[in-house]
Amino acid sequence: MESGREQIAKLGGGKLATLADLRGEPTPVKPPRPPDDPADDAPEFPHPLGYLWDIFREIADAVRFDDHGASQVTWSEIRSWSELMRTALEPWEIRALVDVGRVGQTVAAKAYSDRLSRK
Repeated sequence: MESGREQIAKLGGGKLATLADLRGEPTPVKPPRPPDDPADDAPEFPHPLGYLWDIFREIADAVRFDDHGASQVTWSEIRSWSELMRTALEPWEIRALVDVGRVGQTVAAKAYSDRLSRK
């Protein structure tokens, strides 16, 4: 079983890889943002870790949601994905995926709580 890093290395030096790259899919073009977009204040996306975001989204799309609408990305969900996709992940990559899921759940719970308090 190849690790994610080994698969990316096969793509060639310096190329920022995503799951779409690994599958040979075309990269989607993002529309430009309006100049006053609040996302301009957001930190720069860590592109070398974009493949992890793609993995997270793929796992999150296949799992159940909690009461607040957040995906429950667990250790066992990641293990299942890894086995099914025949992709070995490093321990730090797995911890990062769990952390992203936890942050997503925290944000969703806060948004849910804010909606309830406005009623």
